[in-house]
Amino acid sequence: HCGLMSSMPDESAPPSAPGQFQMSAYEVPVDLPVQRDLQPMNYVDGPVFREIVAMMPDDTLSDLLHELFNEPHGAVHGLLDALAADDRHAIGQAAHKLKGTSMLLGLKAIVKTTAALEHKARQTQDPIPPSTADDLGFDIFQTRQALEALGMPVTRKADQDSAAIAKMG
Repeated sequence: HCGLMSSMPDESAPPSAPGQFQMSAYEVPVDLPVQRDLQPMNYVDGPVFREIVAMMPDDTLSDLLHELFNEPHGAVHGLLDALAADDRHAIGQAAHKLKGTSMLLGLKAIVKTTAALEHKARQTQDPIPPSTADDLGFDIFQTRQALEALGMPVTRKADQDSAAIAKMG
């Protein structure tokens, strides 16, 4: 064996471009049949979320969750609007932004869904199925339930008070 073959790249390894980072397990796009898990705690990484809660002032975390979930301007609603408009560029941008914040907070289901959406919108020409918005909506609902179970309701007290006042009027 002369050693010439040892410098050849392993053909079974996936190609990688110089300067690109490897994808994390959260970012690997997967198109699997939807299996809806009805255990809300499987939608949030509890230890990660608790660690973030311990580091962040309550009002900052509340504001961050508000910016993610509350209508009409929350990040999840921006992504749902982009999906409704079938705007691939907006879907890719909104999914990327939501993925990053969700990853920070340990919102596992939203990370998985947005990573797949971002990949599909930015890296392929594959159609984005209309059911994607329903799947994302389900993940959002379950994530909100899990956050409430962890003692962090998504809706701010001021929003709840405003809603109660509006119902009385």
